[in-house]
Amino acid sequence: MQLRVDDICASQAFVFLWVGSEEGLEHGRRCFNRWGFRRSEDIVWLKTNKSGQPSPASTNTKSALIHTKEHCLIGMRGKSLSFKKLAWY
Repeated sequence: MQLRVDDICASQAFVFLWVGSEEGLEHGRRCFNRWGFRRSEDIVWLKTNKSGQPSPASTNTKSALIHTKEHCLIGMRGKSLSFKKLAWY
């Protein structure tokens, strides 16, 4: 599927892209590149249960944390932006 990001984003913009983990990180970086964004920051969601303990680790031998975290990549396009300069309202 092709997203027409240029049709909906300003020349100076932020994008927030949830990518999961592992191969999703690389796919997300490729999307940013294709859309003309550069990666600015990562937000990591560390999953816990009701008692605040980490979720059980994966049985995948590649990573003990594969199912216990997800990433949100933040990308920027245009001149250096700050959140203060964006018109949110």
